[in-house]
Amino acid sequence: DEEDKETVNDIITNHMSTETMKEASSYITSGDTAGLKQYAKDTLTASELEQIKELYNKYKSTFQ
Repeated sequence: DEEDKETVNDIITNHMSTETMKEASSYITSGDTAGLKQYAKDTLTASELEQIKELYNKYKSTFQ
């Protein structure tokens, strides 16, 4: 829904820089999900992580 899209967009915008995009992209392209999770834990706030977890749980059946 639109509110969920806005939440994700806000989180990305709060942390977007050339460096963060390169680093996140490298985890994604290499398939290193453990590294991406750790990077998120190191980079995002506790509130942002909670929001991401809630959205994941809400939409995870869509990706299976």
